[in-house]
Amino acid sequence: MTQDYPGNTIRITGHGNDSGSSNEIQQSQTGPLVSVSSTRVLYSVDTMGGNSGSPIIDEATGRAVGVHSHGGCSEISGANSGTRNTVGEFWTALNETPFMGVATLYQDCKYGGYAVGLDVGSYTLSQLRAKGLNNDDISSVVVQPGYRVIMYQNDNFSGTAVIKSADVSCLTGEGFNDQLSSIVVEPIGGGSTIHIEAEDYVYESGIGVEASSEGGENVGWLDGGDWIVWDVNLPSSGSYRVDYRIAGFGGVIQLEKAGGSPIYGQIDVPVTGGWQTWQTWQTISHTLNLDGGNQQIAIYVPSGGYNINWIQFTRQ
Repeated sequence: MTQDYPGNTIRITGHGNDSGSSNEIQQSQTGPLVSVSSTRVLYSVDTMGGNSGSPIIDEATGRAVGVHSHGGCSEISGANSGTRNTVGEFWTALNETPFMGVATLYQDCKYGGYAVGLDVGSYTLSQLRAKGLNNDDISSVVVQPGYRVIMYQNDNFSGTAVIKSADVSCLTGEGFNDQLSSIVVEPIGGGSTIHIEAEDYVYESGIGVEASSEGGENVGWLDGGDWIVWDVNLPSSGSYRVDYRIAGFGGVIQLEKAGGSPIYGQIDVPVTGGWQTWQTWQTISHTLNLDGGNQQIAIYVPSGGYNINWIQFTRQ
């Protein structure tokens, strides 16, 4: 069994009530996934009375993502449905430890309600929603030893932040109940993520600041020859994944030390179709070797134009 988000094809296998020689013998049928919520799975698979209790199988992985409970429609009309394994009471009844991934977020205090498991990484609100998590809907968290979570009140890693490296049975005591909108999951002592809002620069040439449709502000009007400098404190020298949250009509980002030497690397900026088009895939990244310590890092724009909402440095 798994609490993962199911794939595009669902299989139901069981002993349903049928007619003739097919009655109450094992039958198996596949069909398309219709929709998924935080606690339910809907699918267009032909089932019969008596199939309730059958596992909902993700055909791509062979793993059970839930239990079939509501039938009555055919393979070509409507949708049958069942309960996802994310329901905390389901795991309690099985006497299983209800967590998955490096960190697991729960809807209710004391690890109840639906659950969403996360591996190491940075998750915006749109990425969390794709995993079945609702905005401002988390009340407890399980964190595996050696890792920590940085929970943010607002989307795109902004607003009040709460850092936890151990389980929290109820975020009410942290003053953070039902407030999570984005999160970073990372190892302790390695993989540290430094997040910089683009508008928090110390020097610039040729750019401007404007309200962002994602909330807060972004830096805009980045055209060829412009540059921006930020103060940053990297924990150690070595390999870093550098993420840029961008929108606009293409160009090139050149990351360098303030003053232009050394040049760490370049990355192409894709066309997103709008100055405020901030979708999941518009976070671009490359891996570079950077110096550790307090320093000033800059972006030079060989060609543009595009907007930047934020930058992140994650130790690899």
